[in-house]
Amino acid sequence: MSKIDFTSHEYTSGIAAALRDDYAGTSMVKVICEDTGASVGAVKNWLAEVNGPGGEHLVKLMAASPAVRRFIDIVTGRDDALSRAEKRLHTIAQLIESNR
Repeated sequence: MSKIDFTSHEYTSGIAAALRDDYAGTSMVKVICEDTGASVGAVKNWLAEVNGPGGEHLVKLMAASPAVRRFIDIVTGRDDALSRAEKRLHTIAQLIESNR
């Protein structure tokens, strides 16, 4: 059984919020369509929280949108692992800097 526990509403609202964050100030629907190959209707549904992208469109969004990628990292529990890795990299950078 999966440790991931969130509802379809949380998924659709999280994706919509992430898309609004990353694509604000652009011709949002058009640019998202170009980035994903999804139809205008599909993108409008994502933004209206009717449903969320799946499969190929989700993968393409994760490649194009840091906010979508971050949202998926959080809901899949990868946020903690990434945070630990960033802390390790910061510590290593400090050690390198202190040895100069």
